[in-house]
Amino acid sequence: MAVVYLELQNVSDRATPKEICIDQNLPHQFVWRLQDEKGVHQPESATAASIFISTQPCWLTLPFDSTVRFRVSVSGYGIKPDGGIAFQLLGSFWQVPRKKEGAYYLSATFSSPPDKPEGRHAWIGQLKLPKVRVPERQK
Repeated sequence: MAVVYLELQNVSDRATPKEICIDQNLPHQFVWRLQDEKGVHQPESATAASIFISTQPCWLTLPFDSTVRFRVSVSGYGIKPDGGIAFQLLGSFWQVPRKKEGAYYLSATFSSPPDKPEGRHAWIGQLKLPKVRVPERQK
C-alpha cells in the first residue's frame, strides 16, 4: 500500500497566518489522477471499501514562512492478494499490478471550501498538485 502525503507551505509576504480547511465530507476537495508514462489516465480499480472518515472539518494553521505535511491516503479498501501497489485515497482507488511495465504518475487538484468562514484567515482557492512518479513496483 502506498502512503501519500501532502505538503503545504505559507510563502505569503504577510505575517498573517493562513488557515486551510480539510473537509473529508466535501466530495471533490481532492480530485486524483493516475497516468502512465504516455500520459494516459488509468481507470480506477473496482473494489469494496469501508472507510472511516471524520464528520468535522479540520483547520490547519500555517504561520508565516511555515510548512505542514499530512497524510492524505486512507485505509479500508479491499486489496487483492499479490495485486501490486495500492493507492487508497479518499474517493479514489487504484491497484497497479507488480508485473506492469513502465512508469506511473499520481497528481491531484486540491480545492478549499468555496466560502470564507467569518473570523478565520482562510485560504480560498485551488491548487493543481504536480504529478509525482510512483515508486517502482517490486517484481
